[in-house]
Amino acid sequence: MCPNGQFFHISACQIIDQCAGQKDGKQFADPFDTQRYYECHKEKAISKVCPPNKHFAYKCHDPMLVGLYCFDVEKPEILDHKTLVVCREGKITYELCPPGFRYFDAPKCEPETCLGKPDGTCVPLPDQHIGPLSFSPGYAECLNEKVKLTYTCPQEWNTYM
Repeated sequence: MCPNGQFFHISACQIIDQCAGQKDGKQFADPFDTQRYYECHKEKAISKVCPPNKHFAYKCHDPMLVGLYCFDVEKPEILDHKTLVVCREGKITYELCPPGFRYFDAPKCEPETCLGKPDGTCVPLPDQHIGPLSFSPGYAECLNEKVKLTYTCPQEWNTYM
């Protein structure tokens, strides 16, 4: 298990970097400890703790009020571009997108590949390596800063072409 302020991604613990591009004072929950949260200062996450007997849900609350939140909310809600608020068994949980992904307008992590790119832009997919060769297996086409379509190249080589 990763320490507070980190999450497991692929094969290692990584630091939660939600303050990049955020204004000072922006707060978000620690997904592993309901009493802890982070506050952005100069694009760095500063770990904070709620007072005793308080839990963080947008701000420090009485745990009973935090639980009541789940009675009013039926669907997951996007808190910010990296955090989803989900109620499970009457308790608030926070789901984070891994690096390189974010929430746009649906409660699923989507690649940031097209963020800031004009419509119609084609972005190569991450390189693959086979021995000394490195190549992109295809590309993604952008629309409204999201991946519209992904095109992949055939896996087999035609040596006669």
